[in-house]
Amino acid sequence: MVVLTETGYYANGMRDGNFVRFNTFGQKLSLETYRADTLNGAYETYYNNGGLRLQGNYQDGLMVGDWYYFKQDSAVQIHEYYANGRLKKTEDFTDKKLLYRAYCKYDFYAFIGKWLKAAGFPPTHGDIVVSFTIAANGQPTEPKLLLGIDKKLDEAILAAIRNSPYWVPAEQDNLPVSQQITIAFAYKEDGRKH
Repeated sequence: MVVLTETGYYANGMRDGNFVRFNTFGQKLSLETYRADTLNGAYETYYNNGGLRLQGNYQDGLMVGDWYYFKQDSAVQIHEYYANGRLKKTEDFTDKKLLYRAYCKYDFYAFIGKWLKAAGFPPTHGDIVVSFTIAANGQPTEPKLLLGIDKKLDEAILAAIRNSPYWVPAEQDNLPVSQQITIAFAYKEDGRKH
């Protein structure tokens, strides 16, 4: 019996794109995003029950933006914020009221990709980092560019976020609350987002 333990792509002998690791039962253990063998983009690890354990983003091998550590019941245990690989802020919810992170019920990256394709953007290369707020009603608001590639492309991504479908808002003490999200997009020369 053959057991799949990892999927991913190599370009010129270097990891490039999404790498997903699985345990011997086929459950996802981690997702890592690479460009030229360096971590760039989404990073996630999972519990054996399939629940998310850790979620964040890398840019050129450095942790950036919001990082979340989850309990097995999917409540946020720790929230950290990084800038250029340096920890800037930590919130520990261990002894506080439970916080559940905002999430979308659709493929957000695919939505952004379709928006850019419809706008006619050619293949590009580089990193874009944006932050935005998911309001208590689930609407993505206040998108801000933290790192960009090209003014027109950056503006198109901000417009896509402003026009994206509603998310499921964060929840604390059984009430919806607003939450800031930071996401990194890493683009290859062929225009694929990873």
